[in-house]
Amino acid sequence: MINTSAFFDASNWLVLVTAFSFYLTSTPPNRPLAESGQIIKSTYEKTFLLRLLAHKMFVCSVCVMHIVSSFAGEDLGICTARPSDRSSTGIVTPSTMMITATCVGLAMNAIRLWCFATLGDHFDFQVNVKKTHRLITSGPYSFVRHPSYTSGIGVWIAVSLVMFSEDHWFSQCVLQNMAGRVLGWVWLVELAMLMHFVFVVRPKAEDQGLKGHFGKEWDEWATRVPYRIFPYIY
Repeated sequence: MINTSAFFDASNWLVLVTAFSFYLTSTPPNRPLAESGQIIKSTYEKTFLLRLLAHKMFVCSVCVMHIVSSFAGEDLGICTARPSDRSSTGIVTPSTMMITATCVGLAMNAIRLWCFATLGDHFDFQVNVKKTHRLITSGPYSFVRHPSYTSGIGVWIAVSLVMFSEDHWFSQCVLQNMAGRVLGWVWLVELAMLMHFVFVVRPKAEDQGLKGHFGKEWDEWATRVPYRIFPYIY
């Protein structure tokens, strides 16, 4: 029997919106270039797109399970997330953490898509410098030199906060046993590795590649926009 009140569960819509935002920002807007054009040759870089695909599958699967469990969890023998705040009308109010994380995710998603649109054909999920490359310094690239990394990690963190919020299926069901907690830690470790890679390794390598290709033009841009990731911080 379908639980029709799940249609009024706002957490379902927030989870769906967050997962869709993650899917959009994690999908390359252009076909990847040949490997010969890549600046970074590490194993992590070579497996980056494959790992990203696994991340998308995981987030989408968790999203589906959250929604399915709210509609027919007990009938299917699935652990069901129980909303912490249900009014007399059956309308569920999501936790503050889930609402805030979703809003942050949407804002970061908008910035990430802005980066896609600004770079156009130059946007690649792997660090490359094309022969016909133009140095783009407008739009979000007039604030920091690598805004796509800032916004991308922002979406990642938002998705993680949604999954670990108290009213999410992942938090209420998966994290309640040892195997689930291990899975949660694996996700957090992967997030930490990704943050180090896109905040430290990639920006440095990308700056070196662009500086070598554009020379004085890059130096002038770096003087105007001295921050890599966060304005006035780093």
